[in-house]
Amino acid sequence: MRGVDDLDVSLLLDNGVTGIIYPDISTAAEARRAVEVCRFPPFGKRSVVGGYPHFDYRPVPLSQSVLQLNEACLLVCMIETVEGLNNIEEIAAVDGVDVLHVGSNDLLASMGKPGKFDDPDIVAAQDRVIRAAKAHGRFSGCGGNRDVERQVEAIRRGAQFITTQTDLGFLAAAGQWTAAVRKALAQG
Repeated sequence: MRGVDDLDVSLLLDNGVTGIIYPDISTAAEARRAVEVCRFPPFGKRSVVGGYPHFDYRPVPLSQSVLQLNEACLLVCMIETVEGLNNIEEIAAVDGVDVLHVGSNDLLASMGKPGKFDDPDIVAAQDRVIRAAKAHGRFSGCGGNRDVERQVEAIRRGAQFITTQTDLGFLAAAGQWTAAVRKALAQG
């Protein structure tokens, strides 16, 4: 998603997507806007259509489908700026947000410390988001960190939602694996 005003979100949700990861949430107002877009009333302002692919386009009473779709939609707010970190307690208090997710690459850049994944400030930021999420019954996450040991440490400290490689990173790894298999097979 490009942000809380991305017009494609409703279309994506209506066509079967069951989760939205919003980048760069810096204020509680932005988090509330994300909830409004992704959740049906009374939690949000998402428009009701009919014949959702989630139910194989079968007619399901709106009293059931709206409730089930609200429950099934995972709403992730990424904290990627110092402003977002400074507002994390207020963002965490927004009902309807499921996950508060630290975008470590962008947050480090915002801190003026790009690529310094072991810097005490990013670890403290991750811990602050973990505490705020826990205090408000949300899941906490950590991404933008492709080192297994650092990810394990984040999980041990309480992160529950971990993102790692991009699609291109996974494809590159798959390409390396495939090349190794081909090489081994060619050797007999």
